Amino acid sequence: MRLHLWRLKYEFWVQTIGFLGKKARDGQLELDDMSGGSFTISNGGVYGSLLSTPIINPPQSAILGMHATQQRPMVINGEVRPLASTPAKCCPQHAHHSEAPRS
Repeated sequence: MRLHLWRLKYEFWVQTIGFLGKKARDGQLELDDMSGGSFTISNGGVYGSLLSTPIINPPQSAILGMHATQQRPMVINGEVRPLASTPAKCCPQHAHHSEAPRS
């Protein structure tokens, strides 16, 4: 299912993401549902990854790598408290490979 999001209305984005999320939760995603996109979200955190650089595969325009959620000391109003932290890294493609119209 190749989505050209720049051609779609916001409401359709929300519906489509909800539909694909349900398919993923139900274990019904197919290879075609995940191929041909322009942006990837990678969850290395399920393998315990804390810091890494996600690799962009053409024709991707960017990839967002999510890492393991861990308790870390955070300062809130001058008080150190343990809070959940999920490191994330977004890597954009600097060359233009998108079919989106240029402005």
